[in-house]
Amino acid sequence: MACYTNDKAKLEKVVADMRRRTASHVTGGFTTDMGSDYMILDADIYRDSARFDKEMENIFGKLPLLACFSSDIPDPGSTYLFTEVGPEIIVTRNKEGEVVAFLNVCPHRGAAVIGSSGDYKRFSCPFHGWTFDLSGNLIGLPGEASFQGMSKKDRALVRVPCEEWNGLVFVKIAGEPEDIDVEHYLTSLAPQLSLIDFNQFVKVKSDRLDVEANWKTALDTYLECYHFADLHRDGLGQLYMSNVMIHDAFEPHCRLVYTSKDYLEYAHKPEDEWPYQHYEGVHLLFPNTILTLNNLNGSLNIGTYRIFPNGSVGRAFSVMTTYAPRNLPEHKTVDEWIDGHDFVVNTVSTEDYVVARTAWRNLSRNPTKTYFVLGRNEVAIQNFERMVAKHCGLPLV
Repeated sequence: MACYTNDKAKLEKVVADMRRRTASHVTGGFTTDMGSDYMILDADIYRDSARFDKEMENIFGKLPLLACFSSDIPDPGSTYLFTEVGPEIIVTRNKEGEVVAFLNVCPHRGAAVIGSSGDYKRFSCPFHGWTFDLSGNLIGLPGEASFQGMSKKDRALVRVPCEEWNGLVFVKIAGEPEDIDVEHYLTSLAPQLSLIDFNQFVKVKSDRLDVEANWKTALDTYLECYHFADLHRDGLGQLYMSNVMIHDAFEPHCRLVYTSKDYLEYAHKPEDEWPYQHYEGVHLLFPNTILTLNNLNGSLNIGTYRIFPNGSVGRAFSVMTTYAPRNLPEHKTVDEWIDGHDFVVNTVSTEDYVVARTAWRNLSRNPTKTYFVLGRNEVAIQNFERMVAKHCGLPLV
């Protein structure tokens, strides 16, 4: 097992169990993990503006969101400007090596303190030059005599909740600084993800994709492989079996493992004849992040697909980022990861988000009450929609 694991023995057991379950679907007639029943879904969960406002308040306003990897801000002063939802947040590593986060709002007159991600020794507001250290403290005040009697301590940048966990950095847009407990929030998925050392991976490429659809319509496309044979016939459908997967719920999160067609060559053989395989899985980190791990020519590839609302009920965007192992084997280059990234971006933009857009267009133009059905094989979408409704205190039908 490669250096990306924190516990080789435990990870090997997890991988072996998932492979046995997957192989049983292949040898059992190409079956799939399923829920207990199909679900009838009111289409208004996608198109109702009042419901969307509730989601912005209760989902994106109150829950932890994956901002970046630790490797994106490796050194003191390394800064990621999280602009994807709500107020802009400065996520940085201070001189003590701690990851902290602040609203990108100068406490003088409200201007944005910084305009982009990058490396900083300090943060200086471009409006009047108020300057802050990497812990958010006010350290420079031009014309200080004009503010005689004002406490600099009371004019620090406003901290927001932020926690670094196992190479991942989470933020919330509001609350007390210590309001995130990542392990508690990840529930029973935390022990699974803790087996992977995400510190061992670095960003190789990132893209943003806009989509004219509700954010949940866009995210739903990642949560089933039922569509592979048709929508992805000439791409992913050549690599993975359609409608054959395993599913594990770690509510409100989940993990899916899609079935490579390589299983056709060895699923019927004894396990000791199976080829080596890395840990693989498509993880929903509720509410909006798809975290994928998959094999890339014998090495591990990590992708994050973070889906955000884009100002209205019918607009969304994805930030799609690929990470490669920090220490590549001598015969490999990041070009393989970049090619893989471009393949996924092209697939999503020309196939998944095209049908998401047409579905949204049909929904937004249809004045009648509409209901959809999710099959038992779409259990991950069923549970995701339940979790969104639960957090917003709203019904599904």
